[in-house]
Amino acid sequence: MSKKLVTIHREAPVDIDLEQCRWTGPDYKELLEVFKKLEFKSLIKSIYRDDGATGRQKKEGLRKSSAAQQAFPEPDLETYPVNFQLLVTPASLKAFVRAAQKSGLVALAASGDARGKVTSLGFALKGGKTYCLNLQPVEADCQDETAGENLTLFSNTAAAATSPDSFSSKAMESLKIVCEDSCIKKYCHNGKETIRLLQRSGIGFKHLAFDTMLAAVPRPNVPKRHPQVHGWG
Repeated sequence: MSKKLVTIHREAPVDIDLEQCRWTGPDYKELLEVFKKLEFKSLIKSIYRDDGATGRQKKEGLRKSSAAQQAFPEPDLETYPVNFQLLVTPASLKAFVRAAQKSGLVALAASGDARGKVTSLGFALKGGKTYCLNLQPVEADCQDETAGENLTLFSNTAAAATSPDSFSSKAMESLKIVCEDSCIKKYCHNGKETIRLLQRSGIGFKHLAFDTMLAAVPRPNVPKRHPQVHGWG
């Protein structure tokens, strides 16, 4: 019986055209619809630009973006540019603390070093105000290179307005005020890691309102309970 079950029947009546199974490249129209539905904007751009191709793809001509460009016009993608205000002076730190307390809501993201201590933070307040705080000192020539550029989250820009040690202590004090204020709601992605980084830097964390990572975790299919009727168990 076992031999019969594992024997491949090579005369099975399968109606298939092998030419239809030949790979002719991606269906760009279908890809665009799926990418737009899922808001995969970087993947949409990769269809129309060769800068996302690997060296082997470019060498062997495996990329078909030119065909996609000819067949379908590149869609207009809605973008959300964010300009972070750099917290680089004691005055800017005080202004940030006041703004956070007034907002009563802070979304934050933190980055740490190999020792597990916080090195950079990004903040967003109610109303769209965004801030960037970098606790890592950089060389003076690096400051000149980044001066005047549009900065994004965790840009490598130093607090040059005061001495590094003095600014770092004031920055930690400001962080402590905001993060330990239970009247300010905090929103994070991977709040557990954010709290760990802050605690290793001597900063507590109160009133985590929501962790967006939890929204990505599939909820178990728990059957609904029938409402209890008075007099029944």
